[in-house]
This record gives sequence, structure tokens and C-alpha cells, in this order.
Amino acid sequence: MRITFTGQETSFTKTAKGGYSTMVVGYVDDKGANKSWKLISFANPKVFDIFKEAKPNSVYEVTTAKDAKDYTQWADAVLIGEGTGAPAATTRPASVSNYETREERAARQVLIVRQSCLAQAVAYHKDAEMGELLATAETFVDWVFKAKEDGMEDVPF
Repeated sequence: MRITFTGQETSFTKTAKGGYSTMVVGYVDDKGANKSWKLISFANPKVFDIFKEAKPNSVYEVTTAKDAKDYTQWADAVLIGEGTGAPAATTRPASVSNYETREERAARQVLIVRQSCLAQAVAYHKDAEMGELLATAETFVDWVFKAKEDGMEDVPF
């Protein structure tokens, strides 16, 4: 796979036998998505050393392979294009909230109440005409929202 290197962050973990380094490699894949990959110094020292010296915006052809435990690892990395050393410019879409606004929640509540009242009007009238069902449902809706404002009362039927 072809990647554009954007940067790396390395940390050292001390162990009883000395220690090892972990590197998180930031890159942009061929589809333009920002991604990261974790490399460990003892798992594949050759690839680790390649990215330790890599410059931002450098393009690499990375070969992957399965290890003994069936995990995908970066087996090799070949430099295709030299980077400028300047961080890659990335554009991210503006973050947009996925939560409903107050107005959207209120509108949804009205729809839920109307649907429920229509179902109750159908149950109340069994074999009524559409106009009578809708009038009864609207009476129920008015009662629900009036009861909300004035406090609870008995059902109007």
C-alpha cells in the first residue's frame, strides 16, 4: 500500500531486560484518510528504523505480512518520494454536532404525541370515518398539550 508519512511519536518502555520503543506512525492513505499505525522496535527493527528517520510528506510503499500470531505487521517500507520536511497540510471538515437542537426535539415530541393520539382515536372509534378519527385525535393532542400547561385533568371522553 502507498502512504504519505505525516509524522511519528515515539515512546520508550522500560522492562527488566532493558526496554523497547513504541512508535505511532501518522500517515495519509491512498484514499486521503488520515490514519496511524503502531510499530514496536523489537517486532521489525528495519521498518522501525526507516520511519524513525522519515521526513514528513515522504511517500512510501509499505508491504504487510502476517506474523506467527496471525497479526498484520508492516514487513517492509520502500521510499518512493522524498518529503520536504514540512508537516503535511491536512484539511478536516468542520465538526458538526450530531445532537438534536431544542427545536428539533420539540418538533419530534409533537410528532410522537400526534401519532400516539391517532392510534388511540382509532382504538376509541373502531369503525369511524377518517374525518371523525382525525378530529378525535386532534382533541386528544390538544388535551395532552393543554394538560402539560395546566396540570393533569381527566380525559375529555
